[in-house]
Amino acid sequence: MDEFGFQWFLLPLIGGYRFIRKFRLYEYRTLAESGYHTFFQAAFFGILLFGISLVFTGFVSWLFPNLSRLWYEHVSRVRFSGTCMLAFTVGVVMPYLLNQKTKEKHLAWALDSFKKMNRSLDLMLTQAFLDRKMVAVTLVNDKVYIGFPLAPLEVEANREYISLGLNYSGHRDQNRQLVIDYDVAQETETRVEIPLDKVVSVSYFDPDFYGKLSVQQTEETPSAPM
Repeated sequence: MDEFGFQWFLLPLIGGYRFIRKFRLYEYRTLAESGYHTFFQAAFFGILLFGISLVFTGFVSWLFPNLSRLWYEHVSRVRFSGTCMLAFTVGVVMPYLLNQKTKEKHLAWALDSFKKMNRSLDLMLTQAFLDRKMVAVTLVNDKVYIGFPLAPLEVEANREYISLGLNYSGHRDQNRQLVIDYDVAQETETRVEIPLDKVVSVSYFDPDFYGKLSVQQTEETPSAPM
């Protein structure tokens, strides 16, 4: 086994697995599939990476034969070992480069993934992040935090808290109506991390609609008798 260098040929397989798990436009598929499906996909991408690397290393060896000789003499005498190492490297590095170029598409895929996985809260918060809409988060103690969702959750992560750029804070009255107590955004920029186990509900918040509703409720409230 050592003479053949079988361990070198595991590197493209590992690189293929890293690629499908870290490339955001593809990772949601691996999360929803069973282990053997993931293995075959990793093997497919590993072979693909090996083929691409083989073309590249062959071209480099033709241009710079001394470089190929140095690898053979000082690194490994196993044939295609350099190709395997390059395939692994590409599989690890390429997802990070592609993710920078496909950020908007990734968010669209994330929305689609959350729909398929029935993760309604993550779907709402990601959509609010994209549309720059505020949400109102009601806690078990009737406290309410209102603001814009910050960085969206990755598909493979499990949500433990809701992260908001806080604009308002308030509470629910005895009739479960929202009452805003503080306009936080006018005083300072505040970020709040809300533990998910303290959350009762999350809903979209429109400040214009809330203002009109507050005026209407004030006008309808009967005045105290003289």
